[in-house]
Amino acid sequence: MVNKVPRLLASDAEKTFLPKLKFLQSKGISSPDLAKLLSSFPNILLRSLDRQIIPFFNTYSNLIQSDEKTIKAIKWNPFLIGYDVNIIDAHLLPNMNILRDHGVPESNVIKMLHQFPRALLINPGGLKEVVEKVEETGLNPQIVKFIHAVSVLAGMSKSIRERKVDVYKKWGWSDKEIWECFRKYPSCFAVSEDRIMAIMDFLVNKMSFASSHVAKQPSILSRSFKKRIVPRGLFAQHLLSKGLIKDLKLSPLFDTTEERFLKSFVARHVTEAPELLERYNEILKNCT
Repeated sequence: MVNKVPRLLASDAEKTFLPKLKFLQSKGISSPDLAKLLSSFPNILLRSLDRQIIPFFNTYSNLIQSDEKTIKAIKWNPFLIGYDVNIIDAHLLPNMNILRDHGVPESNVIKMLHQFPRALLINPGGLKEVVEKVEETGLNPQIVKFIHAVSVLAGMSKSIRERKVDVYKKWGWSDKEIWECFRKYPSCFAVSEDRIMAIMDFLVNKMSFASSHVAKQPSILSRSFKKRIVPRGLFAQHLLSKGLIKDLKLSPLFDTTEERFLKSFVARHVTEAPELLERYNEILKNCT
C-alpha cells in the first residue's frame, strides 16, 4: 500500500486510519475483504471519514436499499468508496433517471447500482448516448442484458468503440453482424482489440473456421486464448489427424466446461487412443 500511496507514511495510523477501518467493519466488511479493498484502493485511507466516506456510503445505501448490497458493490468496485457524495447528485441520480426514461424497470436500475456502478458515474450526456446506442441494437430495456450492454459501452470512449468495430470489420463482419453479436453477447465489446485479432487469427487462419461462424458464436471471444482456445484447438486438430473426429464445431470445442470437454473429446476416444489425455496435458503445458 505504501508503494502505491507514499503519503500514508506521514499519517497518524491511529487517528487517521483506524476510524475508517472500524466504520467499514461496522458495515459488514470482513477483515480479509478489507485487506483486499485496501490493497486495491489504498487511497481510501486518505479520504475524509465524515465528509466523504460516511456520506457517500449512507447515500448510496439508501439508493440501493441495502447496506449489504452496498458492501458488495464496494468489494467489486473499490474505487466507489473514494468518490465524493456530490457525484451522486451530479451524475448518479441523473443517470438513473435516464435509464428509467428509456424503459428500464426499477429493479434493474437498482441492479445496475449493485453490479455495474461505474456506468452510472459517467457524464449523463455520455450515458444517454450509450443507452440510445444499445436501444438501436434492438435489445429490450426490460431485460437484464440491456443494463449489461449499457455498462460495457459506458466503460469505453466512443473512439475505442469505433476502433473495435473496425477490428471486427477487418474480419469481414458487416455493421449488422457486429451489432447483432453485441446484442447477443455484449461482452464481445469488452475484449481488447489485440485479443480480438489474436483469437480471430487463430480460429480463421489456423483452425480454418469461417469468420461468419465466429460471428454467430461471439461468446468464444471472451474465452482464455492461451488456456482454452489454443490448447483445445490444437488438440482438436490432433484428433482430426488421427481420424477420431470428422469435423469441428465452435461451441462444443470452446464454450464447454473442462469436464465436458474432456468427456467429449478425450474419454470418448480413450479405447482407440489411450494416450489422448497425456497428449492433451502436454499441449496444455506447452501453451501456458
